[in-house]
Amino acid sequence: MAVTAAAPTVGTFHALRSGNFRLYFFGQLVSQSGTWMQNIAQGYLVYTLTGSEAWLGIVALAAGLPVLLMSPLAGVIVEMIPRRRLLVATNITQMSLAAILTVLAVTNTVQVWHVVVLAFILGLSISVDAPSRQTFMVEMVGRDDLSSALALNSIMNSSTRVFGPMAAGAVLAQLGLNWCFLINAISFLVVLGCLLAMHVPFALPIPKVRTRPVQQMREGLAYVRRDPAVKRLLMLSSIAGFFLLPIFQMMPAIAETTIDNSREGYALLSAAQGVGSIIAGLMVGWLAAHYARISIIGAAMLGAAAVMALIGMQTSVPGAVLFAMASGLCMVLTLVNMNLDLQLTLSNAFRGRVLSLYMLTVFGLSPFGALLLGMLAEGLGVPLALQLYGGVMAMLAVLVFWRAKVYTRPEFSAA
Repeated sequence: MAVTAAAPTVGTFHALRSGNFRLYFFGQLVSQSGTWMQNIAQGYLVYTLTGSEAWLGIVALAAGLPVLLMSPLAGVIVEMIPRRRLLVATNITQMSLAAILTVLAVTNTVQVWHVVVLAFILGLSISVDAPSRQTFMVEMVGRDDLSSALALNSIMNSSTRVFGPMAAGAVLAQLGLNWCFLINAISFLVVLGCLLAMHVPFALPIPKVRTRPVQQMREGLAYVRRDPAVKRLLMLSSIAGFFLLPIFQMMPAIAETTIDNSREGYALLSAAQGVGSIIAGLMVGWLAAHYARISIIGAAMLGAAAVMALIGMQTSVPGAVLFAMASGLCMVLTLVNMNLDLQLTLSNAFRGRVLSLYMLTVFGLSPFGALLLGMLAEGLGVPLALQLYGGVMAMLAVLVFWRAKVYTRPEFSAA
């Protein structure tokens, strides 16, 4: 029976001693801020073109379907090709897609099916980019600083969810959504420059003898089946991916429902989620020193379920902002601790393949959850749909934890 490795006790900011990680952090800070600007503008564009919550879910499904279909093969690709080379290729692809959307918007020819097609191609890129990025964390800083790198990566992602929506709100109001798409396209130049400037001190070896991709995928799945800790973490990440992450796609409708403002309100609630996420990132190290990671995951998932049930009932700006912050906090505490627990458990020989499965559960299932949530919101209303999602998520999480008696063992207790 596999045992989860203990995370080295390091400070939250320890990974910043690495020049490579500093380059990565800066490049991603710029690029992800641009991506969030585009996400805000794209959500507003789709909702303006269609006035439909279901279309928000369809666009999310188009982005997530390739992740669901490609992730097992993507894990094999990640283990066969140097990760930095893959990241350069995926970022060039994503920059090109942003440029195409900019042209369509500027020429006033954009239609909702254009957004769906571009989202699908983006999903193909993400299916390789996401596991490459996760594996690259270990290659940049090694296992000793991995917990710090993941916490800082979460803080960076969360910060961009503040900067991006705030900037998007200002740009939308003053210049229009076209500029959000253009700024995102330009931002990829920064991350490409940073990737090309760094070296990789802890690069994982590329296998010299390669089996067939189908056989490699089977070996990865067999590894998951025989490791109960990995299997349970993937079950929990599946629940989070399907039920928790879709709240992002529903933010325009939540803003319209709770504070009667689908434009500035959307940016405000997204920024509030980002603030909560930053707070969670700063809390990760302290919580890990006092509580078992699996206990943090359980508490965060139940907290997220409660927030989902309550956020749609808010009718004032302060209440909606407070619960949006709480949703960001619970979401990051859930995902970062899942990621860290998984990374410290995995064998390097299967790291790319299993991390691709983790990305599948989180990003591949999320669009299907968003589509169902959007359909429920249209039929039942946003508040009731969110309450149903929160309730089902809580019940499934409790079921997994109830059956996972393995987590009562001493090695899972708090440090």
